[in-house]
Amino acid sequence: MTPAAPITGPLPKGYELLWERMHELSPGDPGGSRFTALLTRDLHGPVDVAVLGTALREVTRRHDMLRMRFADIAPEPAVSIDTEVDAPLSVVDLRACPQPRRRAELEYHLYGESIRRFDLTVAPLWRACLVRLTDDRSLLCLSFPDLLFDAWSDRILVQDLLRCYAAGLGLAPAPAVMPAGYRELVALHERQYGRTSASVVAQAGRLRRLPPMLPVEPRRASAGDLLLDPATVEFEFSAETTAGLEHSALRLRTTTYVVLMTAYAMFVASGARSSRAVLSTVTLGRQSRAEREIVGQFGQDVFVPVDIDWREPVEALIARVHRDLVTARLARTGYRNLVRLIGADRYPRPWSDLHLYDSYFQSVVPGTSPQAEGPLQVGETPDIVPKPRPGEDGYPKVGEIASAALPAWQKQAAPWIVVGGERQGGALNYNRSFYDDSRMAARVEAFLDVVRGVAADAGRPAWRAVG
Repeated sequence: MTPAAPITGPLPKGYELLWERMHELSPGDPGGSRFTALLTRDLHGPVDVAVLGTALREVTRRHDMLRMRFADIAPEPAVSIDTEVDAPLSVVDLRACPQPRRRAELEYHLYGESIRRFDLTVAPLWRACLVRLTDDRSLLCLSFPDLLFDAWSDRILVQDLLRCYAAGLGLAPAPAVMPAGYRELVALHERQYGRTSASVVAQAGRLRRLPPMLPVEPRRASAGDLLLDPATVEFEFSAETTAGLEHSALRLRTTTYVVLMTAYAMFVASGARSSRAVLSTVTLGRQSRAEREIVGQFGQDVFVPVDIDWREPVEALIARVHRDLVTARLARTGYRNLVRLIGADRYPRPWSDLHLYDSYFQSVVPGTSPQAEGPLQVGETPDIVPKPRPGEDGYPKVGEIASAALPAWQKQAAPWIVVGGERQGGALNYNRSFYDDSRMAARVEAFLDVVRGVAADAGRPAWRAVG
């Protein structure tokens, strides 16, 4: 029997912004952008590697987006869903390694996975590896371009893999229902991001007035500096500050996240001596049953322009940020729709997609451990930082990229805040090649001062809360 032909069609709308970003970081070769994500899960229990490999192939058969490849790498590409895709599972056995050597080898392996480039025209656009740590503990690692899946997909993929693995051992029935596929995903994205209504046009008009602004100017990186040199400054709120944030959120009928987002908008605007800030944040909502079963990308950045009257009470500004965030969420549209409305629908863009906002503000996605009937138990993502072997690194250096791509890398490296799921702290992330450690620590302290001011008295004028 002749295999069915691959499905070929457009890139789903929810993938457009990340695809544009990959093009800007690596012009002409988006697969070389190193915009790679790692999914790691602890597996507790003895693993039958052959059965796990068969289960992985079955999961690949079940989910269209695991068989996706790019038919071309144009700015507006076509993608193909291949009918049959080999889904190899590599195995790294560290069981004979003593501690702490075993942990070091694991860090080196994850680093290698994070820097390997992808040929985007060949499926699968992901790699799977099982790292054997002990007889009863392994680490499942999947690496893939960041645009391929969102955080919600992690749970779906691992849950399905566990079900197929249990079925392969004869401990449970095989999953019967096939999840929605590529065509359904394209249709869902068209409904969600295909709008160009009056509200979308109005929101684009507010963004059109944004001049490119960096709250913190990057230093001049040397040719040998790494384009990816991640660093983090973690912070915590005091119990008193947390209580004040929660009280303001409850009284104003909003969320603590919105109150913190208001504080960050104030912080960004005051640092730039401006009365306006545009923050970007990501939404991960999946509303229908079909959406909740698709392995794919539903993460959508929204851009929230906030106009600040420094004389008004902080609580009035919190209410405005709430409205602006709701407006942005309801007026979201596909990235290409947005650039057409702004009047920048040509290549190359006159500015990066990253110039649509001044700073990024994100929430930790609450972690959950998928389980299925069978011998394997899944733990949370382990706290392991990928590291190169001493004297080795594989990340691209500043001197190795085209000068036209450097502004995109600088903006990609710009400091951005992630707040914890419990809203009791968070972290500032940045790139050491472009930003100094001491300046970033000072930036965190300055942000905490604003948060404390907002939490202490939301009735005070905004200018007083920023000192």
